[in-house]
Amino acid sequence: MPLAIGVLLHLVLDGMWRFPSTLWWPFLGWDFDATSFATVGAYLEWLLTDPRTWGLEAAGLVYLAVLAHRSDLRDPDERRLLATTGRVKAPIGR
Repeated sequence: MPLAIGVLLHLVLDGMWRFPSTLWWPFLGWDFDATSFATVGAYLEWLLTDPRTWGLEAAGLVYLAVLAHRSDLRDPDERRLLATTGRVKAPIGR
């Protein structure tokens, strides 16, 4: 269930509803939505210089750092639990 929630949040935060043929590929056809970028290089340049992208990535990194801290991932046993089961101690209520 957490994986499904994570995938859903990722799709929402990426705004995939704006690109239905990409979101539902190949069910809506084999082509992807057209972009305003002439080349992959132009897209990468925009992506690497876009402050919104950097801000959202920074927010995600802060969230992961807080989750790691609250889940005691400094402890090797907790890291092993995460690696073998995909679970962490629930930081709820801390």
